[in-house]
Amino acid sequence: MTQLGTGLAVLQEILSSSPNTHLNILCRTPSKLSQFSDKTTYPNINIIKGDIRDLSAVKSTLIDSATNLPVDIIVSSLGMILLRSSTFSMKWSDPSICHDGIRTIFDALSSLEGEYGAENVKTKVIAVSTTGISKKGRDIPFSMIPLYHLGKTPHDDKKKMEEEIIKWAGGGKRWVVVRPSLLVDGEGKKGVVRVGWEIPVVGESSGLGKNGGKGEDRKEIGHIITGARLENGSLRKLSRMAERVSGKDVL
Repeated sequence: MTQLGTGLAVLQEILSSSPNTHLNILCRTPSKLSQFSDKTTYPNINIIKGDIRDLSAVKSTLIDSATNLPVDIIVSSLGMILLRSSTFSMKWSDPSICHDGIRTIFDALSSLEGEYGAENVKTKVIAVSTTGISKKGRDIPFSMIPLYHLGKTPHDDKKKMEEEIIKWAGGGKRWVVVRPSLLVDGEGKKGVVRVGWEIPVVGESSGLGKNGGKGEDRKEIGHIITGARLENGSLRKLSRMAERVSGKDVL
């Protein structure tokens, strides 16, 4: 399940690297994805109109139409939109979209477990978060701290989303949170990225630095997410990254 923005970058990367992958896309405004609506060109794409807070729409998105079984992987790249900004404040479109959205996703998975049996719902979750919210210390350049203070609303929402994921993960579910720095548009460098990881539950981390990047290209994040495979409880990075993590935040 993807959303425009980073989600669109993930979609484009999948179509480029694994065009036979079956994709369900929950979209509030399907016309924004009209370029993918041609079934002759994109036979494996199923665009579903709905809102992330609509449990019925989310459940429909989590069923693979080819197998009539729950999907293997969810990619959630929910995020609010900046409506207005000034020197000292920013106004955002939907202050709880990430937290509400991930809760709806987990409610849908719980419902599917009741219908299909927990043993038949092996869905993995990859969620896009942000730097600047780690409890392990500063992971952004000093010069970017004022900007991140202005972004307190979306960062608080991402924090709540991550807390919801960790709570859900208590049952041994497989998940990864990707925390890119400030997202920008561009072509991406295909793997030239500094990476650290964190395990919130046990407090372990590695490679977290105070001089992290000032910006990350959405296409690069799409490449990283698409090149990830959750196998036997670990995330295998296939984009020149030797990091192996299980139930971790990847920064």
